[in-house]
Amino acid sequence: MCNGIDDDCDGTVDEGLGQTTCGVGACQRTVNNCVNGSPQTCTPDIPTAEVCNGIDDNCDGTVDEGPPKPVLARDLRFLVDRQTLAWTGWRASGWDVVKGDLGLLHASGGDFTTSLLACLESDSPDTESSDPAVPQPGEGFYYLVRARDACGQLGSYNDGSLAPSLTGPLPSQAAPRDPGIEASPLDCSCPACTPLPPLSVPSNVSTCAGQCQGMVVTWNANPSSERVLQYRIRYGSASGALH
Repeated sequence: MCNGIDDDCDGTVDEGLGQTTCGVGACQRTVNNCVNGSPQTCTPDIPTAEVCNGIDDNCDGTVDEGPPKPVLARDLRFLVDRQTLAWTGWRASGWDVVKGDLGLLHASGGDFTTSLLACLESDSPDTESSDPAVPQPGEGFYYLVRARDACGQLGSYNDGSLAPSLTGPLPSQAAPRDPGIEASPLDCSCPACTPLPPLSVPSNVSTCAGQCQGMVVTWNANPSSERVLQYRIRYGSASGALH
């Protein structure tokens, strides 16, 4: 027994009393059952909020389940060049941006599946996107943004702080947007909601200058499986500046 006495008279005190392990995940602890003649109690560590880190932080036996959903994009707007979309947000590893036909959305009674035109950005790391297209007079586009996190969790295209857990309409919406957008073949989702792999680099990029009118840039398109709908071209000046 644990009492600081050599009860079995073998020359060793409190030997063979073992250890006890308690708790799960980040709360797990292992203690010696006897220390300096005093019995010890195993008490698990205090759980913390679950985050995406490969650890069972809240000590419920499951790893990375239900960490906080990525936040909503805020203040979506066009910058002064009228083709760069920008927004604010945090707690996200990437952003999805979709574009749709505002006229079709209205005519269909708010059907995001049929009115969606393109995924402009999929898992983009920055809070900007570009769309140089200009709608015809009397027509319009809509743009929506949602966040992703490093665990592959998706945020929401809905409005308002309750959007990630939305079960009913918000005052600014007739119905949730996510189901309709995700049902479209043009949305930015991927199987099992995992982050998308990086796109391949366009090949055989070449330019024609001098004999051409201005500058003509050509390249081989990305594989159709990558669903690339738009390319962004940057060029440098003699001073090294990029445009």
